[in-house]
Amino acid sequence: FVSNALKRVIRAAPARKLCDLAVSPRVVSLAGELTLGQSLALWSRAGLFLGGDTGALHASAALGVRTLALFGPTWPEVTGPVGVGHRVIQASRPAAHDEYRSADGGRHMAAISEGMVLDALGELLSEQPAEGVIR
Repeated sequence: FVSNALKRVIRAAPARKLCDLAVSPRVVSLAGELTLGQSLALWSRAGLFLGGDTGALHASAALGVRTLALFGPTWPEVTGPVGVGHRVIQASRPAAHDEYRSADGGRHMAAISEGMVLDALGELLSEQPAEGVIR
């Protein structure tokens, strides 16, 4: 479902590890290489942004980029992306919005399976961007 013509850019702390796993010339790691301004320029040109509840996700959504938001120990209805063109995956709901502060908050992210992400990516990539979405 993912076109071979797509270029994948990874720009996150564990990106080097991810790039090591992806043996493809279409995968580029820019982890630690870009300024905030350069990152914003990159995200503004993306067709889709996949990430957790982070500043990068929210910046991409604000720039009009479709997002697939992975939510673990926070509540998407409180801090999720706003507007059209966004999808949220949350496999395990925390009891409180700030469970990321607890020692076991990571279990909520761990509950998101690779299959859940790949299925949602496939659906988003096959859809036409909704009206009001820049990309």
